[in-house]
Amino acid sequence: MKFILNLVALAFLVFLVKSAPSNDSEWENYKNKHGKSYSESEYSLRKQIWKDKKAKIDKHNELHNKGRASYRKGTNQFTDMV
Repeated sequence: MKFILNLVALAFLVFLVKSAPSNDSEWENYKNKHGKSYSESEYSLRKQIWKDKKAKIDKHNELHNKGRASYRKGTNQFTDMV
């Protein structure tokens, strides 16, 4: 019985991971929306800055969804900048 429950839990986690939008596709959408392009030396830095800020935005929006913040945040053309 425990094996079956673990198997169901694993299948559910796989489903969640596959159905969630990936950071890579969100990153590509962000770049396209705001007309961003980077040199090879700059690309990794800008992507990491964007990922860090996006994680903070998502964390804040979770608080909003729980009624613990009065507003939502989102990305804009400056999300990849320090």
